[in-house]
Amino acid sequence: TNLTEHPAAATNAGQSSQDSLFIEVPETTLRGSDIVVPAFLVARYLSSVDDEGKAYISQTEKPAIEINFYDSIKAAEASGLALITNLQYLALAQNVCETAANWTSGIVGEGKIRQGLHNDTVDEVQPNDYESTDPDECRWFVLSTGERVYDVAGHLYSWVRADIEGDPETGLVNTP
Repeated sequence: TNLTEHPAAATNAGQSSQDSLFIEVPETTLRGSDIVVPAFLVARYLSSVDDEGKAYISQTEKPAIEINFYDSIKAAEASGLALITNLQYLALAQNVCETAANWTSGIVGEGKIRQGLHNDTVDEVQPNDYESTDPDECRWFVLSTGERVYDVAGHLYSWVRADIEGDPETGLVNTP
């Protein structure tokens, strides 16, 4: 699950570094709309969950799997964090797509965008520091800020809070 710093705790936006477990996604106007997603901090790696049910970020451990939406929310909140929202994930994806380093040609819109672990070279969850021997399976992506974020595509699915078509608190879709 991708985690963000809880909105109430996100006062240190802009203080990310290559050593930090959280990185800033800059303010983004979503293409084809007038929707502005404010800058936010997102976990560099997918989260793990400890024996007490608290989410945490580790560069070397395996991310949590087989965890449902509601338990993901509880694990994040127990650590003072929050699940990423639909709008935040769209902003993250747009930033990745608009960064040349994430394209096979090195030019935005030319060639293919990298897809992370996707060629069936692994058959189970991998630790966050795992690197595939397949050169087509680079699992990190570069943001416009130069920061790296891992597993935005490929490897595992992520829960997100429904803030576009649903209720972010319940996860239920409430509009067509």
